[in-house]
Amino acid sequence: MAVKVRIPAPLRKLTKEQPVVDCQGKNIDEVLADLEKNFPGMKERICDENGQIRRFINVFINGEDIRFKEGAKTTVTDGAEISIIPAIAGGATTVPSEQCTVHRHNADHWFLSTAR
Repeated sequence: MAVKVRIPAPLRKLTKEQPVVDCQGKNIDEVLADLEKNFPGMKERICDENGQIRRFINVFINGEDIRFKEGAKTTVTDGAEISIIPAIAGGATTVPSEQCTVHRHNADHWFLSTAR
């Protein structure tokens, strides 16, 4: 199956700065293998030494988190869009709610920003 994979900014040096690349595979494991074949070094940044997706890497198929599906065995359909999103941690431990704004990115994704 042909799919589009959205590459996060920290990994784009491996894709010659391409934000989206085409890959093949019937499930996430196969897509990651194809990603590695076409862009060496990619899989070691996404997967641990046992080949499992690192716990701080989030993978979505068409906006759905694969952790709530079949993980790396989740089937992909032709034309699917896969997003690889590294988790981000840090910042203030407590922020008053009046300093926070919730933004809608699209139907399935939201993010929070704070005023300084």
